[in-house]
Amino acid sequence: MGQKSDERAAVIEENLKECRSLCMFFLFLIIFTSAMMSDTTASAARLADHIATKIDDGPIELEAVSSFSQTYSYLRQVLIPALYVNNTDTNLALSLSSYYQPIDLANRLVGGVRLRQVRVKYTSGCQVGPLFSKFTISCYPTISGDTESKDAFGDSSQFTWSSDPYGTPYVGYLATYPADGYIEVLPTDREEALAMVDTLESQKFMGPWTRALFIDFVAWNMNFGTYAVTTLNIEYGASSGVASHVAMLTMSPRALAFGGSGDAGDTLDLFLQVLVIVFTFYFVFEEVQDARKYGMAVYITDLWNVMDWVNNALLLAAFGVRVFVYAEAQSMNIGQEQLTDKDAFPSLRSIAAWVELVKLLNAVNAVFLYAKVIKYLRHMPVTRDLINTFWKALDLFVPFLFMFIVGFVGFGMSYTIGFGDRIWELSTLGSAITYMCRSFLKDVNILPAYRVMPAFGAMLILIFYIVFLVLGANVLFA
Repeated sequence: MGQKSDERAAVIEENLKECRSLCMFFLFLIIFTSAMMSDTTASAARLADHIATKIDDGPIELEAVSSFSQTYSYLRQVLIPALYVNNTDTNLALSLSSYYQPIDLANRLVGGVRLRQVRVKYTSGCQVGPLFSKFTISCYPTISGDTESKDAFGDSSQFTWSSDPYGTPYVGYLATYPADGYIEVLPTDREEALAMVDTLESQKFMGPWTRALFIDFVAWNMNFGTYAVTTLNIEYGASSGVASHVAMLTMSPRALAFGGSGDAGDTLDLFLQVLVIVFTFYFVFEEVQDARKYGMAVYITDLWNVMDWVNNALLLAAFGVRVFVYAEAQSMNIGQEQLTDKDAFPSLRSIAAWVELVKLLNAVNAVFLYAKVIKYLRHMPVTRDLINTFWKALDLFVPFLFMFIVGFVGFGMSYTIGFGDRIWELSTLGSAITYMCRSFLKDVNILPAYRVMPAFGAMLILIFYIVFLVLGANVLFA
């Protein structure tokens, strides 16, 4: 009787522990969801959409820019008219406050617009081999650490290289670019800005040495206190190709300071964030206790425990980065310099990237947390049957998936070899595989391969469609 009583007590204790863990997890899930939802505002998305629409609403679209002259025309005819507006709304905004240049009634430009050029050196001996053995051919090569130029240039060496301690490297379509470069800041007066663009063009600020031009500015919504850190990137490839992209990151007050602006919503958000980290420490303590109880060798064989540690590590990392952003923002005194010097450019790209990292870490955490619901409900009959069915299905699915991936790599290689020198999307193995995947999902078509080489292209397209889009899809969805 004594032994049975002890076993029964142990079972009851284990069940109580499971019940307590279940209740704590779902309470934490509710708090985490509430914290993430309160941290996400529709106003930031509307601000980003509004700014993106303004800078692309004109006679020249950014994607259509394909030369240096068109770049200057885009600045004159689209960007400056969009940001340096003189109408009833902006005049009314100026009457309310003379600080910062109004873009419209609700949004203002913090500082001037920065133009940052990444330039390469003029290099001799670019072409080698028997065909050019008797000639010395010089060129402007692709951008790299060795080819980047930092020397002053211009008629009187007026354009000088500058570093940006708060900048971040930029991974573009054609290359990866450093955070520094040749910097010119357009003043906040419209006529002066237009005159400066004319001067830059006449003094040949850009030319065959230019590999990228970054147009940076910071918009601020005075009603919500949200910043839109915007970068327009125009890449000029060594092979004369031009690619453009708009990168915009938003930052709300609650992302930059404890308690944000101090209103009820920001205070609630701070309280929820603190609760999240308190629960995280509690879960870490539980995991340590389980590891000591069962032994590390047994503990790590349960993949749910591994997922718990990854989830807790990401939660702690997100909170750590958030605290770092608070300290960094306080030391930067964002917007203070522009109150006295309205043309000074605030370099906020780095801190905006950290704010974005917090969002991405929490986005991954959301996936892990909701996947862990299965862990806590796995003892229910319905959930248990579902898990067993899933693991049985993997016995057939994994070999098929392996063959599927091998086939995709093979087709990606064939398209890269056959068309990579003429179709940019197929120029590398990685981009070709991505292109094939998009074609499989019917996001793009692969007819450009047919147009380049009809016979060979048609054969590859036919084989690809038969193997993957007919047989593979039917097996996958069967």
